[in-house]
Amino acid sequence: EKFAMDSTKIAGSDKDDVFDIRPCGVGEPGLMASYVAYFGEQQIARASFRLGERGPFATEVKVEEAFRRRGVASRIYAAAAEFFGRAIVPSNELTPDSAAFWRARGAVIPPDAVIRTMAEWDAMEDD
Repeated sequence: EKFAMDSTKIAGSDKDDVFDIRPCGVGEPGLMASYVAYFGEQQIARASFRLGERGPFATEVKVEEAFRRRGVASRIYAAAAEFFGRAIVPSNELTPDSAAFWRARGAVIPPDAVIRTMAEWDAMEDD
């Protein structure tokens, strides 16, 4: 597959650490894609993307705490952008971490975006 075994050095690491970004599914070809990231045999992240009116956006991105701010999410977003053939855009449903991710890249958060913690989003699903 296109992204299988795409090894990337972890930014800021003082060791020769690498992680692999692998596609793990396509719901509707060209409309949805999912990825996982591994550090050795350990899964350290997962993400899902879908194509919306403004462009492709993440529906879920989870990176293990110990691997945050080390380039893992950025590499997953790059793989998704390559899959869709265009840049990933911020979604309208964000967490404080995802809003910070986008702001650090100079992106404009949609004016109608809702920012909630994961606990708040999870509680809404339980209702």
